[in-house]
Amino acid sequence: MQVIHHLRKQALFFVIPAVSMLLALFVFSPSVSALQSIPYKMNFQGKLTDSVGAPMAAGSYNMKFRIYDAATSGTLLWSEQRANSASTGVTVTTGGLFTVQLGDVDFAVLTDD
Repeated sequence: MQVIHHLRKQALFFVIPAVSMLLALFVFSPSVSALQSIPYKMNFQGKLTDSVGAPMAAGSYNMKFRIYDAATSGTLLWSEQRANSASTGVTVTTGGLFTVQLGDVDFAVLTDD
């Protein structure tokens, strides 16, 4: 009987710290790895039209994307230039439609503070 009591005591001595460590790893590890895996990219889709609203012809276009803190007279928070080339430009398809992935956006400046 004393042997069983001793084994239980010894098991608790090792089990409780081990479970505590595993729980701590489980609680803190996902948040750290999740923060490290956030891609700072933003997908943007649009329709490129001319001054009368007709869709632009298919091709590669030079575009500059900007984000301001207000609709009018705002302060520029972020911008990205896309050069007019097949590899870095914005490719417009039929009907003036385009999709572009904008990179390395600093979302820290886009808070509601």
